[in-house]
Amino acid sequence: MKSILMLLFFFVIQQNYCQYAVSGFFNPKGKLVVASNFTYKSGKELFAGKELIDIVPAEFGTIDTQIVNIFGSYSFKDWFYATANVPYLYIYNKNNAPDPVTNKPSQQGFQDVELNVNFRLIFKKYKTSYLTVSSGLGFSTPLTNYTEQGIIALGHGVTAINPFAIVQYKIKKGWFAEGLYARSFKETRDDYKIPDANIFNFKIGYAKSKWYTDARLTIQNSEKGNDIFSDDFFAQGGLSAFANNRVNFTNLSANVYYQLNKNFGISTLLTQTLDGRNVRKEKGFSIGIVYTNK
Repeated sequence: MKSILMLLFFFVIQQNYCQYAVSGFFNPKGKLVVASNFTYKSGKELFAGKELIDIVPAEFGTIDTQIVNIFGSYSFKDWFYATANVPYLYIYNKNNAPDPVTNKPSQQGFQDVELNVNFRLIFKKYKTSYLTVSSGLGFSTPLTNYTEQGIIALGHGVTAINPFAIVQYKIKKGWFAEGLYARSFKETRDDYKIPDANIFNFKIGYAKSKWYTDARLTIQNSEKGNDIFSDDFFAQGGLSAFANNRVNFTNLSANVYYQLNKNFGISTLLTQTLDGRNVRKEKGFSIGIVYTNK
């Protein structure tokens, strides 16, 4: 069971496309994991600044997002693994109304490829528990020249460097707690500046035999940036300058994994936006299949 657990952080819903395919679990050397999942999210409300309003423009009604992820990880050592994640997104509004910036009712395509390496720095074994401290570096960059401006956009269209640190405490009976902190440094472009961000992820879960489950709280706090409908927002282009916005959110999700046999497992996840700033308030679910080589 332990050999598959490290990939489960990958199933975090991509709120504003911030994703960290890492966790405090480590696989033995030579372990290969390949997984794919489908995510569906839907929202009809928007945090404009900190105020919750109906989706703008009103003609949109509801904005839905469908995501297919391909994920892989490989353990080069017992204390070192690397991951790669590629998402394909389809974003649309149910009323088929055109985006006022792009004049299109939907966008689809590959978003950003994400690469991560994680190193275990400390492993302490106690009588009935374990403590693991790890740290690493993430890198993401657009796979295609997608449109990053507008209300319906696949992403921000910039390269990011994301150092992170993870602390995990697990007892032998299966219960564990884990905290992650990441700092996301975004590329500056001539036409706009994506605010850097601090990301926190807290998990409480249970991992035993063929079962894994957790509840997790993910928080992103961006530095600077505009609020939707503020004076700076309109001065920098209004709806065509969405990428300049400050993006904060608090997201709650719950995940369940079951190992079918030696090589395959399935995972499900439910998620909801609790609070935010310049993001859609959404609910969603994910289902996935996992393959491991041994």
